[in-house]
Amino acid sequence: MVLKMVSKSGSVWSSRAALRSMLFIVCLIQSSRGFCGWDNSQESLRRAEEILNLRLEQGYFKSAEVVPALVVSVAPAFEESRKSFQSSALSVLGQVFGAGSLRLCEACDVPQSFATGGKLESRVGTVSLEDLRQIDMASRGEAPPARSAIWLEETHEGVSLRILEIATGRVIYAENVTPLLVWSQRSRKNYDLTKDLERRDRGESLTHSFFDIGIYPTPHLAIDWSEQWGMGNEHLSGITLSFFTPLLGIGPHYARVIPSMFNALLGGKLMLSAPTALVSAVAQRNTTVLDPLATLIAFVRVPIAGTSLGGFFYFASTGKVGIGVSSLQTSFLPPIVP
Repeated sequence: MVLKMVSKSGSVWSSRAALRSMLFIVCLIQSSRGFCGWDNSQESLRRAEEILNLRLEQGYFKSAEVVPALVVSVAPAFEESRKSFQSSALSVLGQVFGAGSLRLCEACDVPQSFATGGKLESRVGTVSLEDLRQIDMASRGEAPPARSAIWLEETHEGVSLRILEIATGRVIYAENVTPLLVWSQRSRKNYDLTKDLERRDRGESLTHSFFDIGIYPTPHLAIDWSEQWGMGNEHLSGITLSFFTPLLGIGPHYARVIPSMFNALLGGKLMLSAPTALVSAVAQRNTTVLDPLATLIAFVRVPIAGTSLGGFFYFASTGKVGIGVSSLQTSFLPPIVP
């Protein structure tokens, strides 16, 4: 049966549209909950496993520093992941470090009572490293003592991972992991910004060299030495030495980074033709030799995504256009081998 609603004007609408709208809203809510909840955590656990394996391969830390490991907490953050997060997190740690090298500390989540020196001591709250040492000593039997403690906990954005050395409290590894590694990208960006601000305070320059080759239809060969500056390092300015368009020219250039255009450089060059300037100075009158005295060139450099080798180069001047390639940080000095 199809329900219908009648307006005051007598128009009739099928309630199917209303039901579809309600179902669409419910689906959006469910997908949002899934992205922020258990589905999000599953992807984060996969990223955590990949990161740990990568750090071990890179030598960031060694497996011998971690195992045997005492797993202090694998706490979920959502009700829907309460039954699954712990086993999934332990599976990830087992895949990386070996299931036989992990010890689950179930006593870490309950109040602790210790009898020492004829006194009974109770502790409630976060366990300390001394607590972990005592718990491990009381439960390991004849096995070797645990070297590290691991916390792998669910958060609203992903998972939080901490690995500490029990004997000294040294932080072996710590990171917040998200499905797209947003936290890592944000950390690297902030770290790069800090390095850049310190560079500016020291007065050090950030210099680049570009080698532009125009291929078709107009040849163009030039070398740019650019200083990068600005609050966001979005400006580049410097000197250009040209060998075609114009032939043997020199002059200033300026470019700006356009993030919305794949981080392309959009700028211009004001080139002074050396032959024309020299002949004009000798003849004491304006004379054009091969090229005009001044040539204005507009250019665009579009970098190749994922590389630092350079990109594509487009230029245009008076009646001339061309396309080619551009390389970054080009050095024409031969390497000196000791």
